[in-house]
Amino acid sequence: MTEHRLRNEGKAVGLFRPYQPKPASTGSANDDSVRDDRAAPPSPPSTGPAPSASKPAVAPAPQPPRSAAASTPPAPSGRTKKAAPTPTRKQSIQARQARLNPVLNKKQVRLRERQARDKVRSEGWDRTQSRPVMAMIRDYIDVRLSIGEFALPLMLLILVAMFLGGRFPSLVQVTFYATWGLFALLIGDTVLMWLGCKAAIRQHFPDEPLKGKLGYAMSRAMMMRRARQPRARVKRFSKFNWPPAESN
Repeated sequence: MTEHRLRNEGKAVGLFRPYQPKPASTGSANDDSVRDDRAAPPSPPSTGPAPSASKPAVAPAPQPPRSAAASTPPAPSGRTKKAAPTPTRKQSIQARQARLNPVLNKKQVRLRERQARDKVRSEGWDRTQSRPVMAMIRDYIDVRLSIGEFALPLMLLILVAMFLGGRFPSLVQVTFYATWGLFALLIGDTVLMWLGCKAAIRQHFPDEPLKGKLGYAMSRAMMMRRARQPRARVKRFSKFNWPPAESN
């Protein structure tokens, strides 16, 4: 039907092309060209003009030898390698617990306990020394002359006299009366000192309890003036004033 319609239009066209064998010479040449095209690698595209055959080839210029420093490859840049692997969570927890609660021997435990006691005692002593009532007691003791300042040197002299009593029998009786006389002077001076100090405390700090104040005043009065801590800030035999003139 289709062929009849095409014939009517003036064109004779078949449905299938008939088989036509190719010449032997032509087929072999085509096959060889196909094989050559498959075997030869593709040539890179040329970016410039092709060199002319008339120009002679120019030899490359000799290059100077490179030094050892120039031949050394550059150091690799970037992140450095870690010295140790990152610890795991369990290792981090164990290290933190070891810092907080280290395992100590008995000697180290005693040393740490002694240091803790010294720290607590020092902090308590600093808090006590910084109280205004304690500062007033120190000033009251420092303005007067106390017998207790000379108690230690006098006791040393009495002790030496007792050792010399074997050669000088008269010194035995002298040291006996000197010892009791020194005790009487210390007791009398301490009583007078405490009466005046208690009156000053009641006057300037009426609500302050007296517990511990007598011992603090006696311990400071028994020390030599240069050895007292904190150091004296008032002159001896000066008039006692509280608060001090410099703090007004």
